[in-house]
Amino acid sequence: MFGGTDGESSSDFKNDTWLFDGSDWLLQETATAPPPRAIGQLASFGKGAVLFGGLSGLGTFLALNDTWMWSAEDGWRELHLPLAPPARAYHNMVATEHGVVLFGGRTFHLDVYEESFNDVWLFDGSSWTELTYSAKAPRPAARYAASFAPVSGGVLLFGGAGATENDHLGDSWLLKVNGSSLSDFEWQQLENFPSPRGRWCQSAVQCGDGALIMGGSFDYRMFSDETWRWTPEVISSVWGQEHNSVGRWEKVGNSQWTNSGYGAVPYTLGNHTGVLMFTGAGNDNVAEPLGMGMNNVTRFWSCSSRKY
Repeated sequence: MFGGTDGESSSDFKNDTWLFDGSDWLLQETATAPPPRAIGQLASFGKGAVLFGGLSGLGTFLALNDTWMWSAEDGWRELHLPLAPPARAYHNMVATEHGVVLFGGRTFHLDVYEESFNDVWLFDGSSWTELTYSAKAPRPAARYAASFAPVSGGVLLFGGAGATENDHLGDSWLLKVNGSSLSDFEWQQLENFPSPRGRWCQSAVQCGDGALIMGGSFDYRMFSDETWRWTPEVISSVWGQEHNSVGRWEKVGNSQWTNSGYGAVPYTLGNHTGVLMFTGAGNDNVAEPLGMGMNNVTRFWSCSSRKY
């Protein structure tokens, strides 16, 4: 885990690095580290991780487009690359067998109009490459703070915020990944009933051959306590195979807390495969109805027993 914020100003942004060993969080002392930031993204890569972008914590809100690599042996190392995705925060990054896939996000340059992205980039360990599509190819609308998780057959995208955080999206897409060349990536819109209510600032994590999402924000500082699971089930249509739908959403419970903006990763704890979650914003223990508080609670969801 790297960086983040426990407040709402850039002076609260952090650049500390922590490792979870199964029972405790361990602070990592590194000779150098990326500048403080929030709403950046980490993805596993090799025996370490890659960090890209986020919102600067150096006095002003400014989107970043720097790329850093981390390993337990060498600590942090910045990659000075000739080409990188445009600066952004609230984007998504996941590790696949073909490299790290980045999607979407939002600019935060205050001197230009802020905009959301729907571009897709692939990081192979030494360079970024943008994936291009024909003008007629289907693709999701621009968005940020969406769910993005590897599943059987590709990467699942759900929800997010469109032009603003009041634009709550509730559509589901599958980014098919059939290889490492640009032509091997294809978007497919999925059937979406039943499905979670449109929301943003929630994470999705691989759970078995599907994905799990928890919480999220569906209105201004109104956070969800729902847990949903997506499975790559093929639902046959009476109108023929070409009308079959892929994927099924199932609400698998409500938690005892509401949460938004937490960190979550696939994790194996003992004999249980599931999801490790840390911190997040909620208003369960805040005096003001629309107040927001942070926590430092570590939680685990078991995909096999379907419980926290």
